[in-house]
Amino acid sequence: MAKKIEIIINGKAYPCRQTMGAMLRFKHETGREVTEMDAGALSDVCTFLWCCVASACKADGIEFGYTLMDFADAIDPERMQEWADASQGEAGAKKKPLSLCELLGVAMGRMKMSYDDFCLLTPEEFEAAYTVF
Repeated sequence: MAKKIEIIINGKAYPCRQTMGAMLRFKHETGREVTEMDAGALSDVCTFLWCCVASACKADGIEFGYTLMDFADAIDPERMQEWADASQGEAGAKKKPLSLCELLGVAMGRMKMSYDDFCLLTPEEFEAAYTVF
């Protein structure tokens, strides 16, 4: 299960976790897979953090009305760095990760999962579902 992290924006706590939906959002925003993210580029880190918060809020039914630019204006660098440090531990060491499109293909094609269900899963939840499959 993904580590529970909250991000404080303008005094309000929002859930933040890496989900398949967050990874799809990142690809939509940047045109690149999360696995191609430059961890040293603040714009990539900020974009992925926004994707993680937006996706977690959607999955939890919490309103999150920040655009990427509004989010970037509201988040302070310390919070962003805390999240980056915490998420480094989540990443773990993997041999060769599949791209998000490949995972989506497995989920929808082989596992007969809906797109919406896929987007709500964390990577750990998808791995567990795939293991059972």
